[in-house]
Amino acid sequence: MMRSQAEGPGVGSILFSLLGVGLGGLIAFGGLQMTKLRMYGLAIAASIVATIPCFSCCCCVIGLPVGIWALVVLSRQEVRNAFH
Repeated sequence: MMRSQAEGPGVGSILFSLLGVGLGGLIAFGGLQMTKLRMYGLAIAASIVATIPCFSCCCCVIGLPVGIWALVVLSRQEVRNAFH
């Protein structure tokens, strides 16, 4: 056990961390596009990813309600029509 800790992080943990950073970037970019009323599909995808606790940042307490709220708002017809 001590030997594996001395060697540093494994490939799996590095890949999982990179996946988390990439999905965090997707959430941030999707939120930015949502504020500009662009890329409706990306905004929906970012909202869905934000609701998944293991993919959003360590603050999943924030990601879940905000993601659900964003999905509810994005599902309104007047909001869909506002995107270009």
